[in-house]
Amino acid sequence: MSSKAPNLKQTTEENKADQDLLREIQLKQDAGQTIGPDFNDLCKREREAYQRCMNDKKRNSFLNCDDYYKNHKKCEQYWKEVQDYRVRYLDKTGFEYPKDTEYEKWRSKMHEWYITGKLSPPEDI
Repeated sequence: MSSKAPNLKQTTEENKADQDLLREIQLKQDAGQTIGPDFNDLCKREREAYQRCMNDKKRNSFLNCDDYYKNHKKCEQYWKEVQDYRVRYLDKTGFEYPKDTEYEKWRSKMHEWYITGKLSPPEDI
């Protein structure tokens, strides 16, 4: 047996710590609490506005919701460019999402990107 292999006690303690963390996250989710920004859906507001439009019985036409759809797609495109920038210039992996403070800074730059079409990162990142 190799000396580099983890011992049973160490592995058990690590698994117990991981299980405690997962249990805490599950309890928060069950209580309806969020665990930081909803990074699996960065364009949640835009998507919800589009879905409300689609579910509105008065509109009864997909063409009336076209602006909401385009806004949702532009939002997704923006966050894809942000992730590409972070991977290319900030040595992040494609699976790392911005932390809460960094997320708000990037979100504040979204309107500028809509107008110019060019991504300009926040100054303090």
